Amino acid sequence: MTITAPCFRRTRCRAGLIAALVSLAVSLVAAAPAHAIDDSELEELVERARFTLDVFNNDTKLEQFRAYVPYAHAMLIVPKYIKGAFWLGFAGGKGVLIRRSETTGQWSSPAFYRLWSASIGAQFGGSGSEMILIFQTEESLKALEKANSLKFGVDAAVAAGPMGYGVEGATTPGGSTDIAAFQRANGAFMGASLSGSNLSLKDDWNYQYYGSPVSLDDLLSGRVHDPRTQGLRDAAAKFFADNARGGEAAAN
Repeated sequence: MTITAPCFRRTRCRAGLIAALVSLAVSLVAAAPAHAIDDSELEELVERARFTLDVFNNDTKLEQFRAYVPYAHAMLIVPKYIKGAFWLGFAGGKGVLIRRSETTGQWSSPAFYRLWSASIGAQFGGSGSEMILIFQTEESLKALEKANSLKFGVDAAVAAGPMGYGVEGATTPGGSTDIAAFQRANGAFMGASLSGSNLSLKDDWNYQYYGSPVSLDDLLSGRVHDPRTQGLRDAAAKFFADNARGGEAAAN
């Protein structure tokens, strides 16, 4: 006869159940197919990314953010990042990744990405924000190019912008942390906590937008361009030039 021991440690049992539910939630979100997207939505995403850069650049309250800009090897721009929760929490948004050439100073055409995370617990409500992630190291980009995806906090260290000082490897502008994340919601500026979030390359969106199969290296190296991306590339060049001296540039 087999006797099953009762679970006397309720806390441990509860923690195990929560961990299993979180794992299930993440699996369901990852497996869920994205809705079909058409050219007009992708064109709108590129245009909204350009507008987000302009908004961040013109906001005089983003002094700490500007200190990171000169160290940008690449930027991920997410014009609309949504968080929603009713026990099962989900956060996500569509974004574009652009890279700055170290030799020419030119910015690449965008690669399309999806940023998302899932969680479970006592959480309710929703919010939306604009977000920019600054890739401060070549290592983070190499990891992204190798796998076409990243899990923040595992494959690359991510810190919540100015709130990340002293966190995850002493985050400072140009410091050891791979990526610094910033968000702007209802005029308020804050760091974005993204550890545990997933960033995935959308090959099907890139194919649809550019009209042929394109690799991430083709886009980020500057070998592929599309006239429709020129506004975003010009905005990125102005954004970088205006903040080339970090916080000093905004003051002058």
